[in-house]
Amino acid sequence: MSLCRSVGFTACLVFALSVSAHAQGVVEYTVGTTPAAAAVPAGKGIGASIGSVFGSLQKTLEKAGKADAGKGSSVVNLSAREVRAATTSSSTPARSFEDPVAITAGLEIKELLKRFGDPSIKVSGEDGTQTFWYTSRKGNEVVIDLKGEKVVSVNAGKEPREPGVIVLQ
Repeated sequence: MSLCRSVGFTACLVFALSVSAHAQGVVEYTVGTTPAAAAVPAGKGIGASIGSVFGSLQKTLEKAGKADAGKGSSVVNLSAREVRAATTSSSTPARSFEDPVAITAGLEIKELLKRFGDPSIKVSGEDGTQTFWYTSRKGNEVVIDLKGEKVVSVNAGKEPREPGVIVLQ
């Protein structure tokens, strides 16, 4: 008789636990989806709000343009070429650097940066080594390895590649 009791008790326990687990799942699902469902109506008006902001901005700019028109102000429309010419003439001239194929082993990093400028790519290793990539005037890739503050090796033999082509080795 005790075997029947223990089987019956186990069956009741399994049934009770499965019912409570199902109820827990329903509660968690409801709690998880309720904020998402509540957010949907709030997001519906965003497009209209943004449109009204830009509409207000347009009206303000039109009012400002009409007010300035009576004061004798003038509006100058410049093409992109004229803007580029105006900005380049007022800026300092670009510094030209030496061709990176002239880099030699033993050159110190300060002299390297002064003569050849910043590299196009710079990678630092955990052991204190650095690798700099330069592009020569002919388009060749010049790879410089540094250890500490000095150039250790220079590899200037790589030919230029077509843009967008990756060569796996």
